[in-house]
This record gives sequence, structure tokens and C-alpha cells, in this order.
Amino acid sequence: MKFADQLESNAIPVLSAHTSVVSQATKTPVGVNWTAIQPIGTFGVSNVKTRGRIVISFTADATDIVESEECSLKLPIVLYEDVNGRPGRIVSNQVLTFDNMTGFTAAGTVDITATAAVPARICYYDVPRGLIAGLDPRGKFHVYMGDDA
Repeated sequence: MKFADQLESNAIPVLSAHTSVVSQATKTPVGVNWTAIQPIGTFGVSNVKTRGRIVISFTADATDIVESEECSLKLPIVLYEDVNGRPGRIVSNQVLTFDNMTGFTAAGTVDITATAAVPARICYYDVPRGLIAGLDPRGKFHVYMGDDA
């Protein structure tokens, strides 16, 4: 995950984790699988915030086809009022998913070709004007990329 301006010219890496850490090898973790996923604050990035764009990319361990309909993303964020470039009061808490981000289509005909060790931009979220977004340190970041096997 990177934070960037809306032209993506100033991308800053924010969070990088292998899916074995943030997926529990399931699209819909429940019970002990959900409990095993650590809150975002444990990654040491809870104070990082952006006024621009949140960009999600994926680097495959091996060349493969990722089936978009088998993928899942849950990214809890906090939206703050922008007070002269600094976060003010909390406006809302949201969970970003592939469905409410731009650039990802969860359909059987829109698969992703993943080349081993080559980052692929998956989707992005533009922070609404007048707001600042930050990761929810208490929330859990879950991502599952389903392959064609």
C-alpha cells in the first residue's frame, strides 16, 4: 500500500505484508482465522495520513493468474477534517473494499495477470477533498488474492 498525490507522482510506501500474514488463506476469515490477523497498529504505520490517494498494489511470488472474483480486501480507515493540512476532528470511519475502490472489477472475466516479483497496481481510493485519511490502528487489514489453481 502506498499513499500518493492524485497523479501518483509522490508515492510513499506505507504498508507491505505478505498475504500469509494478512489473509489467513481465506477470502472470508472468521473465528480463529479472523482473530489471528493483527490490527494495523501492530505494523507501526498507524500515524501515517494522506490528503491524496491510497494505492494498493500486489507482487506475486510466482507468475500466475489472479481470479478477481475470488479476491477480497478490507482496509479500515479514518477520515478526518482537513484543518490547514493537519487532521482535525474525525468525520467517519470506513472500510475500503475492492468494491468501493477504483480500478478493480470482481468479475470472472476481469482477471489479473501477475508476473513473479513485479508489482501490479490493483486499485486506488481518492480521499475526498477537504478530508485527510489515515489507517485505523485498531482495524484489521485483510487481503486475499485468489489464483486460478
